[in-house]
Amino acid sequence: MRDYAKESSTFWTGETGRALRGHKEAQIVAHYLITGPMANMIGLYHLPVPVIAHHTGLTIQGAWKGLRRAIQAHFCQYDELREEVFVPEMARFQIGNQLSPQDKRCLGIAKEWKHYEKSGFFDAFYQRYAANFHLPNPRPIEGASEPHRSQEQEQEQEQEQESPLSPPTGGAGGKASPRKTRRGPKTAAAAFDAAAATMGIGEL
Repeated sequence: MRDYAKESSTFWTGETGRALRGHKEAQIVAHYLITGPMANMIGLYHLPVPVIAHHTGLTIQGAWKGLRRAIQAHFCQYDELREEVFVPEMARFQIGNQLSPQDKRCLGIAKEWKHYEKSGFFDAFYQRYAANFHLPNPRPIEGASEPHRSQEQEQEQEQEQESPLSPPTGGAGGKASPRKTRRGPKTAAAAFDAAAATMGIGEL
């Protein structure tokens, strides 16, 4: 639980704030997502909808109505199965738009983010803030040696295909192994002459 949260006046006057005007439940829910006790500085955290209803005084239906409207206004995203919310621009307002690589907050952000490695918003946060907060590669590159192995296999296959056409290699003593010569198909006349010679039939 955080002790405090930063709020900006643009919450009411910005593009998203204007989109929420006239939707009381959405304004309440959106404000709660920023200031609620379960929120964190990166804007990605676990938040069941009944908790929103309990803390804001809205009904469950009202909490869902406000949340869906906030999603439509592109203020947040919500995973109903995992009950996780992601406010894409929250880290920018709570932390800053850009940190230096030496800033120790980068380590804290990465640690908090790693808690949600199984979240559907894990990659989305990385894509949004990897450069801003110098986040580490979320997952090691798998199969880094695969291209090399595939290249070897391709070379082996090429050698196998080329081996019938390549000159014979010498075995012991440097002698080449004999190779059978493929003969072309016999003509009908040649086949007849061969059969006649075998049967002892002379020429007519």
